[in-house]
Amino acid sequence: MQQEVQARAQEHGFRQSVGAIGLGVFANACSPGADVTAVWYLVSMLRMLCLIPTLLSAWMHDGKPDDVIFRVAAKFPIKRIPMGVPQQGMPLNVQEFMKQVEDQSRSL
Repeated sequence: MQQEVQARAQEHGFRQSVGAIGLGVFANACSPGADVTAVWYLVSMLRMLCLIPTLLSAWMHDGKPDDVIFRVAAKFPIKRIPMGVPQQGMPLNVQEFMKQVEDQSRSL
């Protein structure tokens, strides 16, 4: 979603990346009754993981994560970060996340 919005913004003459997408965009992409805030948070965490060079490179094709990334992420525990509380590191166990991605990739 974020890549699509960024591409549309560039088509309309914006040179800089669009930094925010309203929750309404996520709500339209979700099933009725979905926790849209949780979906937004999960997508945000996945985008941060994608920024780590080579971490997900084996599961990225044409700039998009493979389905296995989403399958693992959908069930993976991610701690919610309270507003205004400084944090160090990711709110998820990146090593365990990658282990599960690798394990699920092998079982396909």
